[in-house]
Amino acid sequence: MNDWPKLDFHLHATRYRLSGGRPDATVANIAARCAELGYQAIGVVEHLDADPKHPAACLAELAAEFRTVSAPPRLYVGAELDVNVAGDGLSVPAAPRLKRELGLDYCLGSVHGLGEGALDRDAYIAEEHRRLLVLTRCPTVDVIAHAWSMGHALVRKGILPEWRFSLIPDACLQGLLDALRVSGQALEVNPKARADFPDPAYRVFIQQAIAAGIRIAIGSDAHSLERIGGADAQAAFVREVGLPAAQLWTPEAR
Repeated sequence: MNDWPKLDFHLHATRYRLSGGRPDATVANIAARCAELGYQAIGVVEHLDADPKHPAACLAELAAEFRTVSAPPRLYVGAELDVNVAGDGLSVPAAPRLKRELGLDYCLGSVHGLGEGALDRDAYIAEEHRRLLVLTRCPTVDVIAHAWSMGHALVRKGILPEWRFSLIPDACLQGLLDALRVSGQALEVNPKARADFPDPAYRVFIQQAIAAGIRIAIGSDAHSLERIGGADAQAAFVREVGLPAAQLWTPEAR
């Protein structure tokens, strides 16, 4: 891995959220820990969605601290946005304005919140697919994060009896790849997909994304200092399946 840059563009600075955060998970501490581990470039983010513990004021506080930190690695600031469950759009209508006003370098777009109601497998697949395509139509979003990650979580919650990436219809997977080609957004490989790494269907999906010229983003989704470093497994996987280093996504790529 020495000829590849060490990157992680999904690091949560949870110090600023109104509840459930880690006091030590500040931008400065995250940057220092990543420097110790040899990362060349990182992105610090926090959720910006309809959850009361993630108001825009918390992201503004994070962005303000970000402006005071100047040390290796190369540091970027972003937000993780969600889909509006009730319609076609982001859960925070002001997200495009906030991205400009806070000087955010990028935004991740993610699907969360599936499973509050009763879902069977087909309903889950249809809803995740719908929400992913909504995100590909949002110009505020630069990276589609942890696509198709909810299935394993729904099994853990007892909502689905089983989940494998190979259960996703080819038409859904191709539809997402086609949408990403049009939008120019990157596709993230996230720790939530590690259970899918051995699945031939997932490997083919990532290889098809690579062949289509879609940039691949690497992120650990770390919510604490202890979990920083988790991006290395994703980097090793995408390298193994044939991603050239030049196709790795960085915030300057779009």
